[in-house]
Amino acid sequence: MDLSPQDAFTLRRAMARMPIDPAQCSPGISLMLRGFNLLTDDGYQRFSQVVTSDTDLLVQVMRLDPNQPPVAAAAPAAQEPVAFVPPLPDAARLSDSALKAAESVGTWYRLTSDWCKKRSPMTPPHFLEGAIIWLIGLAIGRRLCLVLHERIYPHLYLLIVAETSRYAKSTGMSVIHSLIGATMPYMLVPGSATTEAMMEILSGQLPANYDKLPPVQQRLIESGRQYAGQRGIMLDEYSSLLGSSKKDYMQGFVELLMRLYDARETEQYYTRSGGLLTINRPGISIFGATTPAAMARSLNNEAWQNGEMARYLILFREGLLPYDDSYGKVDIPGEITAPLMTLHNTLPRMKNELIEDAENFQPMTALMTEEANTAYRAYSKAVRYDLIDETDARLHGNYTRMSAQAVKIALSLAAMDYLGSGEHYVRIELGHWALAQEIVEHARRNLHNLMLSLNETRDSRNQQELLTLLRQNPGGLTVRDFCRRMGAYSDDIRRALDILVESGETEEVEHHPTTGRPTKFYRLISTPN
Repeated sequence: MDLSPQDAFTLRRAMARMPIDPAQCSPGISLMLRGFNLLTDDGYQRFSQVVTSDTDLLVQVMRLDPNQPPVAAAAPAAQEPVAFVPPLPDAARLSDSALKAAESVGTWYRLTSDWCKKRSPMTPPHFLEGAIIWLIGLAIGRRLCLVLHERIYPHLYLLIVAETSRYAKSTGMSVIHSLIGATMPYMLVPGSATTEAMMEILSGQLPANYDKLPPVQQRLIESGRQYAGQRGIMLDEYSSLLGSSKKDYMQGFVELLMRLYDARETEQYYTRSGGLLTINRPGISIFGATTPAAMARSLNNEAWQNGEMARYLILFREGLLPYDDSYGKVDIPGEITAPLMTLHNTLPRMKNELIEDAENFQPMTALMTEEANTAYRAYSKAVRYDLIDETDARLHGNYTRMSAQAVKIALSLAAMDYLGSGEHYVRIELGHWALAQEIVEHARRNLHNLMLSLNETRDSRNQQELLTLLRQNPGGLTVRDFCRRMGAYSDDIRRALDILVESGETEEVEHHPTTGRPTKFYRLISTPN
């Protein structure tokens, strides 16, 4: 359903429980509004269920500001559309004192961010800032936690998304890779491995050719086995994993990553070649990069709704950066590497995963100040409860994990501030929480704009595939036919067909058989020679 600006604006005000005038709407919308008593909670709830049940309708409505009437006959702006992002309730917004406190924390984080931006000036700054947070979680290796409703560890699944070649994703990732290589190279594992091979690596198994490897590689493998299930994966072109469930030899890989994120005490698997494999204290860190086109091609709605994508902190590109070829020095300053190594070495040492005493390992527990905890609880309520009804249903899983992601980030920032300076305790203060919430809020805005871009990309691709199929089948096809042949969801097919019908390229025809129900099918509209 395509709404007029006035209809969308009125529905937006109704969703905000603000005064409306149904008489200003089209007859259909006016009739719908008059069918609900919006002054009662029951009437408002039933109205809200109607709007939120239609994703396309919800996107059109919620992107508007209920305080700004639509501008009539305005020429479209020559800029990319910006998605509506539900605003935080007042109670969850950071106070001036919290924002001020955020400026006094994260010294190493800011120093490293500045260096990375000089090393890769064409990479979006928020990509690099998110990667540095990810790097701290990798260095911690699941040896530090905050106990709230459950133990929360700081490992992250981070995904940066931007068109190829224009945003220097690979260059930015190379800078982070160089930091790992200079401090803890054994903490990375190959990203391009089969499901069974990844299980073997994370369970601490030696590779089959271990005896034939050079001594330097053997030492790296032995060092890495101390953190077998807590290491990291860095993978450019991450779409190879996003679409991995479609490949026979990668069956179960997505499910494996989903379980490992949850950081239970053990994960066990039976494999054909290795028998029973046990991953102790899993908590891997993943850093991937991909493009909107690859995401639209690899992911369907199920990937958003089943929790797969909900586990990722997703950062989407923004405006293009001005050209800058003034790359900083390659050598990494000691004031960056030394605190990172101090953090990595200060935390309790894990023993070899295959030694029995490893089962007695206990992580360090962080503290959280009352001010920080109060801010956390307000933000958690906002993203887990208050904003859900205003959000695309596909993003509900992402929203409910945002407060936990902010805890992970705050924990990493606090660990670097304390352990990186040689202290032997970690305390999350209000400033750490405020900076973490700002980072997650930036990611939340990115996420909505990414979904808008994915919808446009998917719609465009679907339209081209629909036209190709219709040219091959001039008699026409039904929605069911399209779904079977394209492997797509009916909602996506109908949205693309609506666009083609409105543009005059296709037509909807209803067939009335002598028996059975009428059938709708679509065919190309013939054009005169």
